[in-house]
Amino acid sequence: LDAFMEKYPRLPKIAMTWATEVAHNHVNRLFHFDDQIFAFFKKHREELDRSYVFLLGDHGMRWGSVRNTWIGNREINNPALFVSVPSHLRSQFVPVLKENSGQLLTSFDIHASFVDILNDPNLGAVRGPTGLRGNSLFRPMPPGERSCRSLPIPVQYCLCEWNRTMIVEDPIREEVGKMSTILLNGRLKEEEIEKECKKFEYENMKKMEKIEGTDGIHSIVFRTKTCGAVFKAIVRVQSINDKLNVSLVSDDFTRTNSYGKTAECMNERAELRPICCCK
Repeated sequence: LDAFMEKYPRLPKIAMTWATEVAHNHVNRLFHFDDQIFAFFKKHREELDRSYVFLLGDHGMRWGSVRNTWIGNREINNPALFVSVPSHLRSQFVPVLKENSGQLLTSFDIHASFVDILNDPNLGAVRGPTGLRGNSLFRPMPPGERSCRSLPIPVQYCLCEWNRTMIVEDPIREEVGKMSTILLNGRLKEEEIEKECKKFEYENMKKMEKIEGTDGIHSIVFRTKTCGAVFKAIVRVQSINDKLNVSLVSDDFTRTNSYGKTAECMNERAELRPICCCK
């Protein structure tokens, strides 16, 4: 990236770099990157003063001691985002960015911001791009509610705080855990990876919370005997004809501990590694 910045000095250019190796598996290694990133920004300050810069993380720590803290649980779906605009536009757009920083934002808003820049590098248009799922960060957000109900945010990624009741000694915990494991195994069948991945066997329910004001929606965290995998999911628990019914509300099961090398057979389908324990 350093060398790229010095090439094609008279041409507009774009670069995207993900520094994944620094702290992806070990959060305490992140500080090693501080001096390097500072030196980069200092060296190229003149060029970057004429540029749009987005410095962000894609997600927080997905496992480990930090993941199990309150702030780690928040950061998992709310990583840091820093935005800098060309110096000649700052007086106009920094106030808007500051105002929007207090709003609930999505990745679609970042995409809309890129489209806004591409359409008009000086952002001189009265309105930002339309017909997209997000809104440009450089424009005032449209009036109205900005919540997980009104924005394209899957429920498992929602940051909104709901009133919750902890389910502690109710026998329903184990039944919900077992039925959720059945749903998890159904995902293996759905993705046609049963030949490569072991069938999960339920071990215990680590946490179960009822989300108040909903039709039986619960947040659960359960552990399986298979690979010691721990999963989080949003499920709906109902009694239908006096029979317990559990259905998945979230798009999928979220793995909350490291799968490490136990999912190497899914390297060609990386998005399925969290739900696979290789045979």
